Amino acid sequence: MMWLNDNRAAIKSEHPELKATEVVKIGAQMWKELGEAEKFKYQKKSAEAKKEFAASGIAPKKAAKKAPKENSIESILDDVMARLF
Repeated sequence: MMWLNDNRAAIKSEHPELKATEVVKIGAQMWKELGEAEKFKYQKKSAEAKKEFAASGIAPKKAAKKAPKENSIESILDDVMARLF
């Protein structure tokens, strides 16, 4: 992601018509074609950022679980499955 963040503007300027998801796809392909030395630079940068984050004591955000609606398909399926098994 750090590499993409550094290169997103260049990709977007070359292909201004692309949607964000398409920019990410092109970035992913470019990352695959990138040399090992260049990748290592960003992998090292990422590892350092992870260490700093871990040392900060800030807990990572967790996605809030949505409570299923009473009549949602998930709720109905759970009920049916519970009755069958």
